[in-house]
Amino acid sequence: MRKSAGGALTIELLRPMEWIEAYGAQPGSTIHLDLHEMGAVGDATVIAINDCPPIQTGVGTVVTGKFVHQCVPGTKLVHLRIAGQSEPTGVTDNHPYWSVDRHDFVPVGELRVAELIDTEFGPRRVESITPWTGFDGLLYNLETTEHVFRVGTVGSLVHNSCGELYDVGLAKDLRKNSLADTQVHHVSQSREAESLLGNFNPRNKIGNEPAIRISIDQHTAINAAQKARGASASARDLLANDIGLLRKHTDAPNSALKKLIELNKDIHRSDFLPLHRIQP
Repeated sequence: MRKSAGGALTIELLRPMEWIEAYGAQPGSTIHLDLHEMGAVGDATVIAINDCPPIQTGVGTVVTGKFVHQCVPGTKLVHLRIAGQSEPTGVTDNHPYWSVDRHDFVPVGELRVAELIDTEFGPRRVESITPWTGFDGLLYNLETTEHVFRVGTVGSLVHNSCGELYDVGLAKDLRKNSLADTQVHHVSQSREAESLLGNFNPRNKIGNEPAIRISIDQHTAINAAQKARGASASARDLLANDIGLLRKHTDAPNSALKKLIELNKDIHRSDFLPLHRIQP
């Protein structure tokens, strides 16, 4: 695929058949990816679909994606040197490393000299962080089942940010932190909302409407149920119906469903004003 900032991106993904079928992926087809933390957002051409290779047993996580980026001008890179490291690690400045001092993942560009980070050999201090300029080669990133892995000669613990199942928010924000085998699901449902909500934002590719992250299987089941139901009479009916489908087809907690309802009311106030009985 071509990235919006320029440069090519080659991707290899390990995905179940359900994911492949849900995306309609087949050799030569185009699918839309929303893997923001991997820098893979946009339309991608499917080159091939092959059998899954044998997955080795043992300690560690399974690699579910490999991303090879062509470095483009403006990419912020640094050389990170850690105590005991034979050579520095070249990395984008936003890649999060586990800080033992802060007990949190911290973008490498925000690490401090002498700060302790987690390595395969125990805590090691950051010796230097220097800008890395003039590089125009390939950059590599991985997606794993746990979204954490170790890099460099001392095995520093790093992370690819990801979302959680049943996260609620604007669709565009949920897409920034993707999660394997899930789908960002609009609530209220986009097709009917365009005609029932007075100020509905039709630019859903940008994602300015409420949504929840659910599994691909749940998304498929809800879509089928939405197609089979009758038309909603109002914005209130549509939201109530969509919340009902989430209750039936997912294990979304009440707190997430309540947040969805409140987010709809906040964004579309005029469509959810209190109803008053008018006496004749």
